[in-house]
Amino acid sequence: MKKVLITMLLTFLVVSCGGDDEDSLSNGGSGSSSSSGIVSSIDKSVGSLAIFSSSSKSGELDFLSAPSACATGDAKTPSAIDYHCSSTGTPLKSVNGDGDYCSYESTDTTYVSEIFYCSVIFNTASPDSLRGALTLANLIECSLANEGYFDFSSGNENSGSVTIDLTTSNTCFSNFTYTDPEPDTGASTDIGAFISGKLTPDMGNSFTVNTTVTNLTSGDWDYDVQFSATVGGESFSMNLKLKDSDDIVAASLKSANEIWSVTVDQGNGVMSFETVDQHNHRRRRTRVAGTFDDQGELDLSQDVSLKAWILEQCINSASTTDDDYCDATEDGETVGWYEFTSIEGTYTASTETSAFTQNQYLNNNGTFSTSVNGVCNTGSASDCTSFSGVTANNSSLDTLSDATDAAFSSMDSNRPVVQYSDVDLGNVPWESL
Repeated sequence: MKKVLITMLLTFLVVSCGGDDEDSLSNGGSGSSSSSGIVSSIDKSVGSLAIFSSSSKSGELDFLSAPSACATGDAKTPSAIDYHCSSTGTPLKSVNGDGDYCSYESTDTTYVSEIFYCSVIFNTASPDSLRGALTLANLIECSLANEGYFDFSSGNENSGSVTIDLTTSNTCFSNFTYTDPEPDTGASTDIGAFISGKLTPDMGNSFTVNTTVTNLTSGDWDYDVQFSATVGGESFSMNLKLKDSDDIVAASLKSANEIWSVTVDQGNGVMSFETVDQHNHRRRRTRVAGTFDDQGELDLSQDVSLKAWILEQCINSASTTDDDYCDATEDGETVGWYEFTSIEGTYTASTETSAFTQNQYLNNNGTFSTSVNGVCNTGSASDCTSFSGVTANNSSLDTLSDATDAAFSSMDSNRPVVQYSDVDLGNVPWESL
């Protein structure tokens, strides 16, 4: 468990202390950026996707057919910062006025969209959600800028040793506040305290890392950030790539067991992202088309379209207690998939409403089934006739699952600036500029 915490800690890497964040970054490309601009802009873009969640003000959260109590053993604890999700990104619904929460069921009209909200838009302050992973990279960028690592007036490379402050006195923690679209009464909005509270009990208040930041003069990326440390006798390293040029804002993070790449093409109005998370055995792919403002947020005076899927894989059920859908044969290895969910829909600016269709497929010990088939989030099928979501069959999902390890290796080698024209299953392992 401690090894997992150390790995997660290094994903938060280079959260160094002190300073304001008004330094400007010298850009190796044709554009310009600020120290809080690149990942922060992408984070705002992802946060804007709440218009496609039933947890947003546009979706009007509605706990349909909610029981008066959870099934035996199914009661859940909501996160401190958003009661719609657990701290690790499991979607939850309130079941009564006593503050009891339990998991969604596939029969709930908004079930799939809640999965999307909690594993993408909700900030877990960890790699369990996309926005959680972005927050970590956001902290890296802020902290390095505070320490002057993006000042290339003396050359194209800056290296050094940085002391990591994991307490809330680190000014970068206060720079990033998560706000639920509909904050729950009593929920905290202090993401800095939430992050610090996850780390300090096991890791202490600070430690030291080595880092090198390079201003790139060729290729797709503008900056390359390497960082490493030895914690508890174990050595770890990670790499972050950043781009803010050609009307494109992009970032990609690579660790030993996770890689993600997110691109906001502001010129063409397209956001694309791909994540392969081998620790959680999860893969995500999303494409959003709309108008993004200078701060990275979607312009909600314009229509927006979204298409996305999430693949959940599994390991040997003989060594775990929660992998009932796995046709597992190898202890501790990724051996198949157990859940695939997808949504496709539009946000209509004139009515400030979203409509999207949802699909979910399950693999129950090798038996394929459809648990959610084209369910429209509004409850009216006629609202979703213009889109069908990402549909699949057992063979296509087996192929996608089998290709995920290869996709991890391929993204590691190529580190693409991803750019999707579609997110159907034909884009294997990924599509880039």
